[in-house]
Amino acid sequence: MENLVVHETPELRDPPLLMAFGGWPDAGEAATSAIKYLVRKLPAKKFAELNPEEFYDFTQTRPRTVLVAPGERMVHWPANEFFYWRDTEAERDMLL
Repeated sequence: MENLVVHETPELRDPPLLMAFGGWPDAGEAATSAIKYLVRKLPAKKFAELNPEEFYDFTQTRPRTVLVAPGERMVHWPANEFFYWRDTEAERDMLL
């Protein structure tokens, strides 16, 4: 698939996939915030992403801007990212 960028192909043990969809089904960003939390706390490693240009209507889904310092801002574009986590203490790893 030309819009899928794979950074690595991890060897995982029978991983379940936890997914979250943004937009109207993501009430209060509960699902996407839960996945972001897991990615940060486990810590999970990004292994692939989809090109957002082909999957978002940027007139409907806008980037977010965050002020990081006086006069300095950071733009967060919508993204479709795939992460994995290897659990050395369990029988299975995880895809997020």
